[in-house]
Amino acid sequence: MEAQQANSNSLWWWMKRLISTRERFQAFGRGSFELLHPENRKVLAFTRTYSGQHILVVANLSRFVQTVYVDLSAFKGMVPVEIFGRTKFPTIEESPYFFSLTPYSFYWFTLQLQQTYVETPRPFAKPPTLTVAGNWKNIFSQSESKDSLESILPNYLSCFSWFGGKNKIIQSKEIIEVISVNYKQKETVLVFLEFYYTEGANETYLIPLSYEEVGAGVESKISPDRVIAKLPIQNQEKAGIIFDVLGDKDFLTMPLEAIQKNLKYQGNNGVVKPTSTNILTEIIPTATGDINPHILSGKHNKNLISYWNKFMFKLFRKLETGINPDLEIGRFLTDKVNSKDSAIKEHIPLTAGGLESVCKPKIKTVRVLNVRWVGCGNLNFG
Repeated sequence: MEAQQANSNSLWWWMKRLISTRERFQAFGRGSFELLHPENRKVLAFTRTYSGQHILVVANLSRFVQTVYVDLSAFKGMVPVEIFGRTKFPTIEESPYFFSLTPYSFYWFTLQLQQTYVETPRPFAKPPTLTVAGNWKNIFSQSESKDSLESILPNYLSCFSWFGGKNKIIQSKEIIEVISVNYKQKETVLVFLEFYYTEGANETYLIPLSYEEVGAGVESKISPDRVIAKLPIQNQEKAGIIFDVLGDKDFLTMPLEAIQKNLKYQGNNGVVKPTSTNILTEIIPTATGDINPHILSGKHNKNLISYWNKFMFKLFRKLETGINPDLEIGRFLTDKVNSKDSAIKEHIPLTAGGLESVCKPKIKTVRVLNVRWVGCGNLNFG
């Protein structure tokens, strides 16, 4: 077992990835099941449908190479996307669809509508309009609304210098996690959006979103360049907007409060939790006056948030797998500073803590939300 766990290409890891992939798509275990009947009886083909999600499975039951034509005319105009490699296959037409399969091989596809959204460069574009039934947070669970949101978020991110997908061909994108973070009686979510490119590694970006009702006689105070979409609620008179909440002063205090009070935020696949060093209780009491949270910059792949004009919080918008080097090195140097014989106390910032997003142990690595709360500049907290 230890040998299997140590080898990322082992059968053990393959089965874990297979189970993890199956859990991502509810249609595998719920909804309708329909057998397709290709002429080649050595090939099994069927579809699963649940809540607007369509899965196509094609499997070669023979020890020899097989070819098959499958009638997929019911899904005309849709695009089969191979689940493991995210490879798009040709669009389904009226004629039978051709597959070639190696011995005992299989394909899992999601059948997706072709993207019809045309990106318009911001800030000249008017926010698109999405619709949702019930609560605004249902946009992350209702398949059609979620797909529409996923299609417009790249356009919003493209206006930031830290977004790395502007010069790449995006194969697909997916909201892989939504974590509720309520503050000051406001409903807010941390959205983890993963991009899959035709070349290069996947990238995951963090987008904090919130909702505000607008309507007749109600004027929004949200800056237009932070509005992502208009969101009317079906069968209700109220409507609102979804916006990037990072510019909200109340929200900017959330990371500091989470670290101070040891608050955890649970999601479907993981949890955002704080970490701290032993100097946290020494630093905070020394701060006096207005906390005055504000953003210093948003360059590269991070936003810098200032507190009391003395402390800094690095919020990384592009997330990496593993422990962030800034946080790890900062902890090490802070431990050195705390030692009695330290000679570097006046020359480095002190790291007080951070926030980490840790996934369930479905995969080998741990995804870390690369944010940290540090003292900024050559400050002496003693």
